[in-house]
Amino acid sequence: ETGEKLTDVFGMRNIVSAVAVADDTSKIAASGFNGEIWIWDLRTGGAIGPLTPMATGATILEFTSGGKFLVGQGYGELRIWRAEDGADVAALTDQSDKVTGVGLRPTGTEIAVGRENGDIEIRTTEGRLLNDVTGQHGSAIVRLRYSPDGWTIAATDLLASYAVLLRAEVGASVGALFGHESRLNDIAFSNDSDYVITGSEEGSARIWDAEHLQEIASIGGHRAGVNRVGFNHKTAQAYSLSRQGDLKLWRAPDQLIGRRFDDADWYALAVALTEDG
Repeated sequence: ETGEKLTDVFGMRNIVSAVAVADDTSKIAASGFNGEIWIWDLRTGGAIGPLTPMATGATILEFTSGGKFLVGQGYGELRIWRAEDGADVAALTDQSDKVTGVGLRPTGTEIAVGRENGDIEIRTTEGRLLNDVTGQHGSAIVRLRYSPDGWTIAATDLLASYAVLLRAEVGASVGALFGHESRLNDIAFSNDSDYVITGSEEGSARIWDAEHLQEIASIGGHRAGVNRVGFNHKTAQAYSLSRQGDLKLWRAPDQLIGRRFDDADWYALAVALTEDG
């Protein structure tokens, strides 16, 4: 909250590639570019590690909800360790169909795993396969995002200009978000799970109604492709960050981001806004 340093943790022997903090703030983990993995107890400073290393440095490192497991994804592999003692739990290292994306369910223990061939797998934190989703994407999955309520997964691939929304429990398709002209680089949900924001290589971001899959705002002005997007989880605000480093904050009426309009009656013929908005 204040920016004051709380503690230092030591032990890494290489440049850090990713960091994760457990949601109860009891533990922190880090990966080096050489694939080494460490976990520290933030209350005592005690170190666990190095854990079984990854082939390359993790690009995504996250604790599961409750901090019981640590999940690391690098190029072509995914590993899961037990956070308490660093013991190996599962590893997906098949180089014939590389792991290219991962998402952790915020409520529950499932993990969504994206493959190089465009498949998406729903697995337990122990690595057991629950569902396999095929046919929605034609190239490597690069982004997998669970909605905060845990019921929906958003997925993008390496080439497509659209995103696919899936039901988290069974992997069934909800539908697709069409409208961007170039490939998507990032996707995120609002805190109430009602809205989605996407960022594209065309230099724009769009906000969508997650239930009806309708675009409700298009936001542009970037000088390069938008590679990160997201919502402020406490206010009706969104952000978009381009590859050139220009960051834009977007504020919308609360009805667009924080609360959905009531559906119109079937006989409604028109809609208008007052002059002052």
